[in-house]
Amino acid sequence: QPRVLLFFDSNSLALRVAKFLNAHAPPHLHNKGFSRHYYSTMSPEYLDITHESFNDPNGSCRILCATAGESVGIDHHDVRLTANIGVVDPSDGQQRGGRNDRLQLGGVHITLYEEWAQNVKLDEFENKDLPFASDPDRPRTFLKKGSNKRERAPRSGIEYIQCTCVRKFLAMYNGDTSSSCMS
Repeated sequence: QPRVLLFFDSNSLALRVAKFLNAHAPPHLHNKGFSRHYYSTMSPEYLDITHESFNDPNGSCRILCATAGESVGIDHHDVRLTANIGVVDPSDGQQRGGRNDRLQLGGVHITLYEEWAQNVKLDEFENKDLPFASDPDRPRTFLKKGSNKRERAPRSGIEYIQCTCVRKFLAMYNGDTSSSCMS
């Protein structure tokens, strides 16, 4: 059965969603590890068991609720749906989406975001006093301990969500001017 890989920027949200999915799974999947959470601060033993269960074609884990650590350099058996939960910069989003459809059987990568991301004005990011003012992945201002999601959202992530053509935006973001950049 194909796998689902959900990416979160919050350990606690990854855990809550995994618990929710397990609680609402069909009864025959209860207490089987159908959905698991995965982030780097967990014990190596738990991470190994979870990773093996997710990658094993006969493993019980079908949905992995992970953070960024699971997005780089890892091949998974049969992931057909990947999702970013929240606003991420496009390079992270593409990396996460790259965990999808390694068997070339057809897959989907989606981004789920809160409504506020559609309402952010791009001119909120135009602060010339910031040392990182030209970085496309910059936040709107200096971040403080406790900065909220909207304050942490990168300009490029907001542009990605608000764009009318994802391929055109990604070609521009990646500096891709090849003849195949829009295919």
